[in-house]
Amino acid sequence: MRFTVKNFGPIKHADVTLGDFTVFIGPGGTGKSYLAYLIWMLQKMQPDWDYLADKVFPMYEFIDLCFKISGKFGFYEEVKLDCEFTYKFLTEVMKIAQEAYERVLADYLRDTFRVGDVKELINKDADSCEIEICSNDLSKKVKIIIDSDGVEIEGFDKLVKKGDYLIEFDEKRNILTLRYKNSVIYGKFIPPKKDIGEISGTVYDLIMMAIPHIMATYLDGFLTPRASFILTDSKSGFLRFAPSLIRYTLREARLKERFPLSLPDTHMLSELIVDSREVKNEKLSKIADFLEEEIGGQIHLETEGLVFPEMFFKKGEFTIPILRSHSGVRELAPLVTYLRYVIEEERAFIVLEEPETHLHPYMQSVVTRALAMLSKYADVLITTHSPIILDELDNLIKLNKLSPEEKKKLGYREEEGLDPESLKIYRFKLDGTVEGVRVTEEGIEEEEFSSVIMELSNKYADVEEAVWRKIHGRNRETD
Repeated sequence: MRFTVKNFGPIKHADVTLGDFTVFIGPGGTGKSYLAYLIWMLQKMQPDWDYLADKVFPMYEFIDLCFKISGKFGFYEEVKLDCEFTYKFLTEVMKIAQEAYERVLADYLRDTFRVGDVKELINKDADSCEIEICSNDLSKKVKIIIDSDGVEIEGFDKLVKKGDYLIEFDEKRNILTLRYKNSVIYGKFIPPKKDIGEISGTVYDLIMMAIPHIMATYLDGFLTPRASFILTDSKSGFLRFAPSLIRYTLREARLKERFPLSLPDTHMLSELIVDSREVKNEKLSKIADFLEEEIGGQIHLETEGLVFPEMFFKKGEFTIPILRSHSGVRELAPLVTYLRYVIEEERAFIVLEEPETHLHPYMQSVVTRALAMLSKYADVLITTHSPIILDELDNLIKLNKLSPEEKKKLGYREEEGLDPESLKIYRFKLDGTVEGVRVTEEGIEEEEFSSVIMELSNKYADVEEAVWRKIHGRNRETD
């Protein structure tokens, strides 16, 4: 899936195609978290379901389809279920879906970025901003416009391609089916003599399957709502004061009728309150095992349910509260908890903000390796300032060429390595633009790598440029 952004916060222009593992790197204040939060929010948000239902049930095509299934006639003539009807039906559905999303989008933006008015998200040098959710080839797109009038969405009704979908009703077997080309997307047996009210519920279920399928099909994997998770840069800090924070926020929410945390932080806090200490996904739990092996102990949860868990670090015979363990353990504890007890779905979307925070350089490499493993089962997006993470990603691409035996000799696991096609790196620049960093089978191109590192360390870059001029008698750019 692909996102283009113009004049959003500090970002003047960005064109980003997500991979299995996507990395936003660059100096502070360049918009990495802005874009990461936006992409997470767009996939996390839910439409106004009540509005959607209120508008769909009276729709002419909806009523005609229900009468067709019941064996009666529609309003004007017996409806013919073909590609033309299906196209018109789904186009009207997507128009209503667009309205249902538009009704909630401003609130999602305000809660995600903690602004009083969505106009505050417009770049200071512009009057409006545009956000596009696109297919990878840009042939299909949904546009979001933020300006002085608020928020507007365009393009939902242009997503459906005539002839791709077909609604069928097999009158002999009483089966209602929605097909995409040759694949069945939805199929439901409808017992004879069902009344219109019961039939309408089945047709509505078909619509609920159609809307996300249309998005994912034409926008190359984008859909909403999606299983999306986030670990913000507050992750280790929450462990220190989460119980008090929960009491405070609940009190403030009652007083102000608004939760006094950003949506990403609220989501993270709620997810860390695990329902039970049962492993949700064995593959992801093994990645948690890998992290624990490297820190030399286990993250142990004592409580579960409606309270924030008591976390402990167990190392050999010793068990200490997580707050008394070293900062690296505290930083990794939320990630280990997510991997073991929170994330269940394959190909969930996961955002991690600055995973290198408080970690020794070696452990920065370790967490990069763990996230690369995770990207085989989920879509991972990270923001970072760390050249060490970039360096380890370069290693993992090169490692992909080696045999399991060669990997083990270098201290890696046989399953480690990154396909360069799965890795997308974007460099956020001080001028508000975003550039893709070239990645090949040989790794991250040296010129690109050096350029990113120099921009991350401006003083170093200034000294390096001065030395270059002294040696060569000219600016590097003229070379």
